[in-house]
Amino acid sequence: MGKECNQCSDMAKAVVELLLDIGAMSAFEHENGASGLPLLVSCTHTDDGGWPLVRTLREPICRAMRETSYWDMSREDRSTISLLKRAIEMNITELVLELLQRGVSVQARENGYYALELACYSAANFDDRIFLEVVRRADRSDLNQLNPAGQQVGLLHMMATCGAMNFEWRLPILLKQGLDLNLKSGKESISRWYGTLCEDQPALR
Repeated sequence: MGKECNQCSDMAKAVVELLLDIGAMSAFEHENGASGLPLLVSCTHTDDGGWPLVRTLREPICRAMRETSYWDMSREDRSTISLLKRAIEMNITELVLELLQRGVSVQARENGYYALELACYSAANFDDRIFLEVVRRADRSDLNQLNPAGQQVGLLHMMATCGAMNFEWRLPILLKQGLDLNLKSGKESISRWYGTLCEDQPALR
């Protein structure tokens, strides 16, 4: 089964690369007056929310971003914002860096969350370059937003409760960028959560 899946993925990549080679995206854009990138991105995910082909198609997607005649339009498209978030979650460094270098927003919310939040509470095997590049593009207001979903918690509240890794070096970087330890979420400030966090993370004291 795994071998068959790999063969299907390789075939999908070959087909997309061939379509780009023969100018299919350019023809689509000329005919429709709109970017062909969202259509390509839509091929990487399923109706149930899965993104099985993002990793496989990362190189053709990066190429399509460079070749589209409508990048300014594509950059703000919901599908591109969603792609950045999924690439962060899946730790696809090449794709994340390409999206960031081409100006895709780390602040734009899509389905309640934005890229900065995902980069800050990532898992242990996460490429730290993604975290650094995302945070570098965030300003103070971005770092101190309260997430509108659920209990409207702040960035560090999320990091404290979701098991985010590498606090000992991530937190100083966030503080330097302007993270407010006194930002309140409901009735509690981040500093209170920070105190609780330190009980389990001696390196933060």
